[in-house]
Amino acid sequence: MILEGILARWLAAAMALGAGRSARAGAPGTTAVASDPAAASLSIANASPGRFMLTNRSPRVLRLATAAGIERRAADGSWHPLETLDAGRGYRLVKSCDVKPVEECVELPPNATLQPVPWSGLHCAAQCNLSCRAEAWEGPGVFRLSVASCEGGAPFRGPAFELAALDEPTKPAGSRWGLSGEVVAGRVARLAQPDGHWEPDAAAASDKIAGLTIRRGSERALSGEALSALVGLLRAPDGFNDTVMKRCALGPLVGFRLVQQLSAGGGAGEAGIEVAIDFVCNKIFVVRGEGSGRKAEFSHFDPARARFLALVRRIFPGDVELARLR
Repeated sequence: MILEGILARWLAAAMALGAGRSARAGAPGTTAVASDPAAASLSIANASPGRFMLTNRSPRVLRLATAAGIERRAADGSWHPLETLDAGRGYRLVKSCDVKPVEECVELPPNATLQPVPWSGLHCAAQCNLSCRAEAWEGPGVFRLSVASCEGGAPFRGPAFELAALDEPTKPAGSRWGLSGEVVAGRVARLAQPDGHWEPDAAAASDKIAGLTIRRGSERALSGEALSALVGLLRAPDGFNDTVMKRCALGPLVGFRLVQQLSAGGGAGEAGIEVAIDFVCNKIFVVRGEGSGRKAEFSHFDPARARFLALVRRIFPGDVELARLR
């Protein structure tokens, strides 16, 4: 029960944290490469706090140590590893907690990207451990990922990111839903109601957004004005209620595909985000990641419903169903 309570509080905080502050010298960023310039072959990006994307930028296969590390920055600027995370397992480069046995090294082919199971921000239930009698949140603080090569040499270290104190008001440091980089493009579509079993984080498909089928002929590119307005709504600190729980049938649905640029010096490339919003329950689903690493999060946008509705009506001016909503 103690762990469940802490996890519930962490989820409400982590969904609103964003991916750290930027735009000033020394601020947590989004991308980094190895600290040794001669070994600058691995790009590490923070898709959101504790959620990492590792991309091989070299022409050869990289062999990385599965046992990685989370480091905390001290007041004097030095970095120190967090000890005994995940009940002694530590943070590992594993794509699933169900993979057993865990090999000592993981191979990353050229141009391939690895998205390990995220760090939760917790100490005991840091990644894959779920059995904890006592728990601790590691924030507030500044952290980074450290990855070793199985072939030796200097470690690869990711960019810094921030965690707030667990009991701080859950206002984002700069973004929400993992929107840590510049959103450079977007598309929008009306979505059909799910027919039977629905999984928002199901495998990506060209005819679906967040697992919901796109209505024929409704998909279109977002204008610069509409894209900017949408990102503003998604990043708004007062636009969501992360604690309310509702059970109701889905109503009129609108979906978005967003492309954000993560590179800020290491060439980490782009990341896609899928968003589905429902105007009956006022529920929002946000899906990030690729392949088996796709994860869905949700909240309710009651505080910003009028703003979301005004936006989609501008995008679909002739949509009778959206026009009837109040």
